[in-house]
Amino acid sequence: MRSEKWLGLALWGLALGAGHAQEGQPVFGVENEMSGKVDYDEVALDLSKRLTGPQHDALDAATKLGNLGKRAVPLCADLMEKSKDTQVRYYAILALSRVRHKSAAQALLPLVANEKEERSLREMAIGSVSAEGIDEGIAPLQKVAKEDPDGALRFKALLALSVMPTAWAPSEALFVKGLTDERDDIRQLAAKVCHQVAAVKIYYRSGEPALLKLAEEDSVIPVRCNAIAALARMQSRMGVNSFVKLLADPQTPAPVAQQALRGMQLVTGVSLRDAAATQAWWEKFGKERYKDAKPLLLDAEVLKQIEAEQAQREGEAKKKSEEPPTEAQPKRPVLKAIPDDSPSDKPFTGATMGE
Repeated sequence: MRSEKWLGLALWGLALGAGHAQEGQPVFGVENEMSGKVDYDEVALDLSKRLTGPQHDALDAATKLGNLGKRAVPLCADLMEKSKDTQVRYYAILALSRVRHKSAAQALLPLVANEKEERSLREMAIGSVSAEGIDEGIAPLQKVAKEDPDGALRFKALLALSVMPTAWAPSEALFVKGLTDERDDIRQLAAKVCHQVAAVKIYYRSGEPALLKLAEEDSVIPVRCNAIAALARMQSRMGVNSFVKLLADPQTPAPVAQQALRGMQLVTGVSLRDAAATQAWWEKFGKERYKDAKPLLLDAEVLKQIEAEQAQREGEAKKKSEEPPTEAQPKRPVLKAIPDDSPSDKPFTGATMGE
């Protein structure tokens, strides 16, 4: 029986080597009539030997190791840590980055904030940690986003944090700092995240001053639109003054004016058809109510609302944790938290003030 097993492994190895198998063909779950299922450890070991070959062969082997999933993690992690062959180490890391399992992301974690590592390797590690959303990856990602001299890596780290819900609350300072970054993509991402997290009642109130400045002055239209959307979802009363100013300026780009009009409606609760209607409402009602608006950090009414929402979330979470398990319920349809408040690429159709 033992010889039959090794014969099966040998035949499987030959199949892998012949033309490198079929592209995209998974290497797991194959059975041999004599020996049953193939030993995955042996398959991984055989594939690892091909990492020293020509690049096309090494890439094929790394792809198949990635397809093996968590079974390939111990071997690839060992190669990453101990191999002195640059090519072997690179493809071992590549294989780990393609394994969708928590253990692979944990193995790659030391690369994330290590400035001595090659950028391409760190990018793969950041992508893996982000995809798996492991909480122990938050601190290294924050370190990269805050301190790394490579702007592209800072952006990737912030992007990774932006898709990890457990990182949203503790990363406020980083995203607020990103609102003043010299890179356009980082400012746009930071503004977008301010808008995104407010949907789950996490308000980056310390970012309000920077968002107001972006909305009124930034040279990049998507940055301005995302800043306006964030201010609106955060219910910034100071934002109303900025929205009115933007709508009154004939030089305001059409997408920015459109977003400002949406923002006005969301914050004030008043249905405003266009810029002219906004101006009429402002003179009659809005100016008295919003001209002396307080910043979100100092607005006691907003703070009280935030605290109440936080207490409600904590109460619901505690209640849910104490409930006995029940039978699976049918999935409910997913609804947008606040419809039609995201930046849009559609042209502005309302009349711009001053015309």
